[in-house]
Amino acid sequence: MTLKIILLGFIVFNSIQAELYWSGEINLQYNSYLKNFKNTEEPIRFTKLNINYGLSDFEFKSNTIFEYRWNQNDLNLINFKEYYLSYYPDFGEINIGKQIVTWGFADGNNPTDNINPYDLNYMFETGIDRKVGVHTISSIIYHNNSKINFIISYDEFKYQFNSEIPFECKIYGMNEYGECNKLPSFDKHIEYGLDIQHNMNDLEFSISYLNGKDRFYNENIQTLGTNLLYIYNEFVFRIENAFHLANSNEKFGQAIIQIEYPEILSLNIGNQFFGTYDINAKKIYGIGPPTFILSEYMFALSASRMFYEDTIELNGFLLYNLGKGNGFSIGSEMDYILSDNIKTSINISKFFKGSTDNVFTTLEDKSSVRLSFKYFF
Repeated sequence: MTLKIILLGFIVFNSIQAELYWSGEINLQYNSYLKNFKNTEEPIRFTKLNINYGLSDFEFKSNTIFEYRWNQNDLNLINFKEYYLSYYPDFGEINIGKQIVTWGFADGNNPTDNINPYDLNYMFETGIDRKVGVHTISSIIYHNNSKINFIISYDEFKYQFNSEIPFECKIYGMNEYGECNKLPSFDKHIEYGLDIQHNMNDLEFSISYLNGKDRFYNENIQTLGTNLLYIYNEFVFRIENAFHLANSNEKFGQAIIQIEYPEILSLNIGNQFFGTYDINAKKIYGIGPPTFILSEYMFALSASRMFYEDTIELNGFLLYNLGKGNGFSIGSEMDYILSDNIKTSINISKFFKGSTDNVFTTLEDKSSVRLSFKYFF
C-alpha cells in the first residue's frame, strides 16, 4: 500500500511538471569483531536514496534505505524510512506523513527528543540514522525570534532491538529456559506534543511537552523538557533536562550537559555528561536516547582534526560509565576523502568491562572494526 501511494505521487507530480531532485549514497561496508575478525552479521545499509518533488509551496520528500541483514533469509530489505508532504505557508510549514522530528540542542544524546523510537542495531550511529520514522502531522510556526512546533503522531512507537546485543534480557529478564522474555504487544496509538523555542542573541532556550507511551512497556508517560544553548566567547554550552511522569505516579528525570571548547592545536573538542536521576521509578523505562540504557551516569569526550588540506579527518571518542561497575569504550575513525563523491573510512570500537557485571561486560565481546567505501550522488 505504501509503495502504491509513492508511485501515485510520482505520477501526479510528474503530470504537473513538478521539480524533481534526488541525492543519496552507496555504501560498501564490512563489519567484523576485533577478537576473531568474523563478520558481526549486523544489518548494513548499503544504499540510501532521497527523492524530493517540489511545486510552488508544496514538496514531497522521501528517504528510502536498502538494507542487507546477514541473519535473515531475505537478502534485501527496503525500509521506507520517511515519506511525507510539506506545505510552506507564510507562517511556517506543515508536514504530513511518515517522518523524523527532532527536538533539543545537544548532539546525539537528547533526553527531550522522544518523538521517534530508535533502531538499536544502529545505536552508536549519529543523528537521525538511529531513529525510526513514525506517521506524524507536524506544524511549525515562526514568529519574530520564536518557533512553535506542534506534533500529533499515530504509530506503534516501539524500539527495534539489536540482533546481536540482547538488551531484551536486561529489560524483560529471562524465562526458565534461559531465553529472553518477549516484548509486550504494541498497538498503534496517538501521541502529541508541543515545543516552543526562542532566540536571544547568544542565548537560545525552549520548553516542550510530550504525551505518549514508553518504548519498552507501552505504558503512558508524559515528558516536560527544558533546553538551553548559550555561547560565551568561543565556548558553547548546551543543557537539556527531561522530567518524566509514568504510570502509578512514577517519576524520574534525564539530563545532559554538553560543552564545546575553542579550537586547541587545530582540534575540535567537546564533552558530555549525561544520565538518569531516579525519583521513585520502579523499572527502566524506554524513553530517551539508547545510550541512556547503558548506565545511570555517563561521561563522553570527543576530538577531531583535519589533515592534508581537509582530505583526511581523524576522530577519537571516549565513553565512560560513571555508574555502577564502571566500564568504558574508546573509538577512533579515519575518513579519507578521495573526491567530492567518494570517501573511505575505518572505524574501530573497543569496549572494556567494568568491575561488576553490567552492559559493558556484554559489549566487550562486541568490540568491532568497520571498513566502508561510500559513493555520494
